[in-house]
Amino acid sequence: MKKLIAVLGLFTALAGCGAAPDKSLPLAQYAKELAGDGAVIHLTEQITPKTYLVEVALKGPDMFLGGAQDWNSFSAKVQYIAEPLLERNDVARVRIESDVTASNGQPMGWAYADVDKKKMPANFHDLTYLEFASVAHLDAGTLQAGGWLCEFYKKYESAQPHGKLPSGC
Repeated sequence: MKKLIAVLGLFTALAGCGAAPDKSLPLAQYAKELAGDGAVIHLTEQITPKTYLVEVALKGPDMFLGGAQDWNSFSAKVQYIAEPLLERNDVARVRIESDVTASNGQPMGWAYADVDKKKMPANFHDLTYLEFASVAHLDAGTLQAGGWLCEFYKKYESAQPHGKLPSGC
C-alpha cells in the first residue's frame, strides 16, 4: 500500500496542476518553474557563448521507500526537468541533485544526474524516462544510494547505461 501511495504521489507531483511553463521565460525562471517550489537553480556560463550549465538542487525528503523505487522516481524527475531545458538553445548541460536532510541538519545529495546535450541522441525527446536515464549520467551520493542504483539498473534494464550493468554493480 505504501508503494502505491508513493507512486501516486510522484505522478501527481509530476503532472502538476497548470500548464507547462512558457519557454520564452528567462532561463533561471523557466528552470525554477520546471523544478518546482523549494528547488535551487544556479546558472554557469559555458565556453560556448550564451550557453549555460543549469544546476538544479531538489529539496527532499525525496526517498519514499529506499531501493530501486527511489531511483525510478528520480529518473522520472530528471527527464521531466532536463528534457525541456535541453530543447532551449541557451542550455548546454543540466545537473540535477536530489537532497535529503542529513542527521546534522544539513542538505546531503543522495542522487545526481548529469545530462550533456552533446551526448544525447537526436531523438532524446522521444525517449521514455528509463531510456532517458540510460543516456543521462546517474550517480549516487552515498554508498546506500549506490546499492539502490544497482537495484534500479537490475530491475529496469532499459535504464542501464550502454545496455549493461555498470562495473560496480
